[in-house]
Amino acid sequence: MFNFANSLLKANQTILLIGNILLMQLNNSSVAATSDNEKNISLAAVLKHIVVILISIYLVCIPLGKVGQKRFTPVDMGILVILLIVNSDIKFKEVVERISSAKLTPTSVEVTLKEKVEQLSEKIDDQAKKIDELDKADAEAKSCVDLQLSETSYKNVNLDDLSKKIGNASSSAKEAIYKMAKDARRNGHNKNGIIERTIPIFQALIDSKYKNARCRFYAQLGYALKDQENPDWEEAKNNLDVAISLWEQNHPNDTLPSVYCFNWLFCAANSKDKLELEQEEINKRIEAATICETLYAAIKDEKHKNILDWMCKNYRGDISKLTPKLNNLSGYCRKDSDERKKLLSGIK
Repeated sequence: MFNFANSLLKANQTILLIGNILLMQLNNSSVAATSDNEKNISLAAVLKHIVVILISIYLVCIPLGKVGQKRFTPVDMGILVILLIVNSDIKFKEVVERISSAKLTPTSVEVTLKEKVEQLSEKIDDQAKKIDELDKADAEAKSCVDLQLSETSYKNVNLDDLSKKIGNASSSAKEAIYKMAKDARRNGHNKNGIIERTIPIFQALIDSKYKNARCRFYAQLGYALKDQENPDWEEAKNNLDVAISLWEQNHPNDTLPSVYCFNWLFCAANSKDKLELEQEEINKRIEAATICETLYAAIKDEKHKNILDWMCKNYRGDISKLTPKLNNLSGYCRKDSDERKKLLSGIK
């Protein structure tokens, strides 16, 4: 086996030597033959094929070494590269030039990466600009609402400008504005005109098309129209109708919100408009309005006798069974639907 390996090695060396001689001869022939270009080209092609054949034989012999256990060595890989170059139409000099130029010229990947970085940078700049503009819009909207709720500066507020600024504000700013107006309405019974000044704020929130629990905006607007110095019962009832309808759409399997229905009951009893509701819906609203002891006590108060009379007239069923099921409404109607279900499930 050792002798076979030595013989194969000598054969390989011989093949390489023949290949080198043929290549040298090819170069000498190209220099010497200056008058017959076509003949030189033909001879060069023949010699090129001979070199390819010899190198191919060498590479074929590799698996035979040591009964197939020999693998490619760096020398074998180099010969394979020479074979590919010789057997192609690309000159070795041209290959070297291409490799050299590739080191100096940006590749298509580098160019693409640079373009992506520039595009990302532009997007970041645009986003930063939008954030700055939105922060400015939020600050202007909150400042305008502060003036509207002020007892001294509200006359300087243009209501169209107020509505526009609230509409341009971010979602978080709208939430903050809603809380400001709601707190002002709740605490405004002893403050001259404060409830009236919350009305355009709630209307602007409705007009802004902000979709997060929009029933709140309609309900608060209805409360303000009902509780202002000169109540607008019809318009208050209309807004509470929308608030209750939106609640039903989002919570089809839940009981109606008690506070919404309690205020709707007052508006309906004082309104001259004819009700355009199914009897089942009227019953549900009256039942929701009387579910809490606090609200039921307010309905039965002597000064609200017209409310109780209207309820008895419009309720279809045994009015004596409308007894409160909750002792206190504190926070009840502001809880989410899952918490409402939990509370009602504990009522015997």
